[in-house]
Amino acid sequence: MSEWASSMLPAALGLDAEDIGALNDDRLGRALDELFQCDRQALLTHFVLEMIQEFHVKQDEFHNDSTSLTFQGNYKAADGHKEGGTPTHRITNGHNKDCRPD
Repeated sequence: MSEWASSMLPAALGLDAEDIGALNDDRLGRALDELFQCDRQALLTHFVLEMIQEFHVKQDEFHNDSTSLTFQGNYKAADGHKEGGTPTHRITNGHNKDCRPD
């Protein structure tokens, strides 16, 4: 991680030059574990509200473009079981929005 980050301007990553050396795979792994445990809907809502305020996005010009996801293959472990107390995603048979008339 520190090798990758050293090729960038520290400020672009929200860091000071001396912070680059503190980046490593273990720290990234712990951060991703924390992110997995968080309330992702609340995180996204907070993020969107911050961006609206930061960049003065007018609500009459705001558009949410949701993405359609398609999974192919066998995902036996994607059954909604709990991982560290947090439910995982459950992949089921269904229909995505790719062929909708609008």
